[in-house]
Amino acid sequence: MNEIEQAFTGRWRVSQMDMWEQKLVDLVVPGFIRFDGDESEMRFIAVRAWLDVRYLFKDGLPSVDFSWQGLDERDDRCGRGTVTIVEPGKLIGHFYFHMGDASSFEAIRENR
Repeated sequence: MNEIEQAFTGRWRVSQMDMWEQKLVDLVVPGFIRFDGDESEMRFIAVRAWLDVRYLFKDGLPSVDFSWQGLDERDDRCGRGTVTIVEPGKLIGHFYFHMGDASSFEAIRENR
């Protein structure tokens, strides 16, 4: 595992999304994004998505670009996203549905 992967590994609690209120983000389970190799996933509202991640540096900050596929309720969905660690324990990102909604979000690291 390289330095960037280590910086992201673990579960991050989605603490804010610009498109939806927090009570919606946490509708089914508390919203989160988790980076764990092939087991990386994201959950919010009724979305459950599995991530294909690429670790890199953007403007000198550890970042992840990802594509995703999963379900929104029972409907197949896919899209892409990006996240950057802006300070220890906090990341910001953007999440896109293919041909649909998009939202920026913030997340804080949960205890490992």
